[in-house]
Amino acid sequence: MIFLIINYLINILFASFEGVREGAFFFEDMNSSKIYPGKSAHKLFVYLRSCFWTLSTLFAFVVIKYVFNADIENSIIYSGLILLSEFLIFPFFHDGFYYLERNRLDKTTYPKRFLDSSTTSTALMELSFMERLMVFVGGTILYIVICLFV
Repeated sequence: MIFLIINYLINILFASFEGVREGAFFFEDMNSSKIYPGKSAHKLFVYLRSCFWTLSTLFAFVVIKYVFNADIENSIIYSGLILLSEFLIFPFFHDGFYYLERNRLDKTTYPKRFLDSSTTSTALMELSFMERLMVFVGGTILYIVICLFV
């Protein structure tokens, strides 16, 4: 169980780091067009997250299969559900730390800081703080249930 808890905490750290990094990136990008000219930064971020979540899912699979001695089918199902819960947990920390970082760099931007939400985002999905909180709670409950049943 400790390995799955560590995996959960690593995902929170990753989401938080991504939020801070993107907050700094888009702050600089708004003030300089030289950072990533002619490219979509969102694609780069999706590739990075895909690599991270692939490794995280493989780690969960190995832990479930070899530490908990689950059969292959259950290992696939549980690691897939862990991936789903990671997707649900991600926006709460990523977006919150994004707004926090943007506010740190420019006090007039996102005055509610972690609790704020964007009205100008170009992201595919934009959630209010309460929506992020509800999705986070759902993802955490799913993660806990998985840990209890593995």
